[in-house]
Amino acid sequence: MTVSVVGAGFGRTGTNSLKLALEQLGFGPCHHMFEVIENPSQLAFWQAVARGETLDWDAVFVDWPSARYWREIAEHFPAAKVLLSVRPEESWFISVQATIYPSMRDRHETEPGYVRDVMDMANEVVVEQTFAGRLDDARKNFPLLLEAMARAGVVEPTLRLVLCGEAEYADRRIAEFGLGDRVRWMGTLDDDAMPAYFRSLDMLVIPSRVEGHAIVGIEAMACGVPVISTRCGGPEDYVVDGVNGYLTGHDAAEIADRIIDVTRDREMRDRLALGARRSAEEGFAPDVFDRALQRIWRTVWNEDF
Repeated sequence: MTVSVVGAGFGRTGTNSLKLALEQLGFGPCHHMFEVIENPSQLAFWQAVARGETLDWDAVFVDWPSARYWREIAEHFPAAKVLLSVRPEESWFISVQATIYPSMRDRHETEPGYVRDVMDMANEVVVEQTFAGRLDDARKNFPLLLEAMARAGVVEPTLRLVLCGEAEYADRRIAEFGLGDRVRWMGTLDDDAMPAYFRSLDMLVIPSRVEGHAIVGIEAMACGVPVISTRCGGPEDYVVDGVNGYLTGHDAAEIADRIIDVTRDREMRDRLALGARRSAEEGFAPDVFDRALQRIWRTVWNEDF
């Protein structure tokens, strides 16, 4: 079979309407997630794809799970047109949280059987592989960090990305950016191990879309580590350009440039490290926090804390 159209758009971007329109235009049959739900014979294929097995692609595809593998499908059918359906980010996120995500998040409440198997496959493809296990948190923006690291690595091949936590949720995304040999996982670290972890870094990068306070930045600065952060809220209160780190836009090239700057200029890195430690001591040391809390409490309640 020859595939004419490959859909690269995520679910909840109008893919069902797109499927119907393509079929009306004569590009059917068009594969959609509905086909997996309604045809048990398809599940084994997608489970194998999710495991990373190489299989033949013969259909017309939109929506998940095929949207996760649009590059592979397009490579298999080089004459096919790639069609990307889009939707404003906030609207899409709200829609996903209200519709498809709960079924994957709460899949363990479903009795074992075919429906549960479909949910497990969808969770692996959508939540774990596409969104690095964080479909319920649009803020962290892990792919932006990977893209910045990939760009910076072209200029500075010795750069390494050091991560702590569980590796499984991010391994596939790391591989997509060709960073498999440039990432070092430290595993899950307890509180006592975190200071040594921070001190082993040249810098801490916060790529988030939105943060409250992002206490991880304060912890890193307390260990003398400069912070490069997007302008995402909390870090804007304590990261000062050229003093203890740098603030950037949500742009991988800009973040990469700052990473390269700090990597190449060791005198600047040492100066930023001293500024980071000083900022933490002057703004967030326990006695400083206690005095600030006392002052605010007295202002609000007219009494000592």
